[in-house]
Formats: sequence, structure tokens, C-alpha cells
Amino acid sequence: MAVTTQQTVDVAGALAGLLRSVEGLRVHEFVIDTARPPCVVIGQPSLDFTDQGAGFCFASWLFPLHLITARNDAITAQREMSQMLHDVVGALNGDVDGIFSIEPQDARPVTAAISGQELPAYLLNIRIRA
Repeated sequence: MAVTTQQTVDVAGALAGLLRSVEGLRVHEFVIDTARPPCVVIGQPSLDFTDQGAGFCFASWLFPLHLITARNDAITAQREMSQMLHDVVGALNGDVDGIFSIEPQDARPVTAAISGQELPAYLLNIRIRA
């Protein structure tokens, strides 16, 4: 039986707090209509209430993070995306009260629509147990 009672908004807030340590990165804790890159948008998570690795945790959350850069040119965008991904994954190593573990799962190149423009992005999935 689970003993913690973290709610999704609490877990998303803790995740956003870690991401705010990345210099120059705008952090949005929810899906928004407009944004100014470089930014990360924390999407709605899927929840797993039967995760065997969750132990005493209420659930595990799989958060999609969209890391979005402005498109200057392909080479600049690729360099910026690589650095942003490196910085974000590094920031996730911090300790947060009420969070048992934060585990990056995978990062896939995608595009994100911002103000009618398709911009380069990574979709980074993060598993959080709390």
C-alpha cells in the first residue's frame, strides 16, 4: 500500500524548480499557447499506479518535457539543443523533498508549434517516483 500522497501539481512544481536552475531556460509548468525559446514545457504526465519500482510511493509519473529552441539555422539549432538537453538532464540530479527518484528515460527529436512556427525540439521523458 502506498504511503505518500503527492499530487501531480506538486510533482510538476518540484520538477520545475530543478529546471529553473538551468541558466537562460524559460520553464513552463503546464502546456501554454505561446512561449519564447529557449524554453522547456512540462506536459501532462501519465501515471503508473502499479509500477513495481515505486515501492512505498503513491505512483510514478512519466512527464513529457518539450525542450524547444529557436531555429536560426540547422547547425546552430542542433548545438543549442544538444547543450540544452545536457544541462536539463544535469539539473535533474538535484534533491527535492518528497521526491524519491527522478530518472530520464529517453529523448527524441520532434518539432513544436510556437505561434504558428514549427521549431526544433526534444521530447524528453522523465520518470518521477514520489
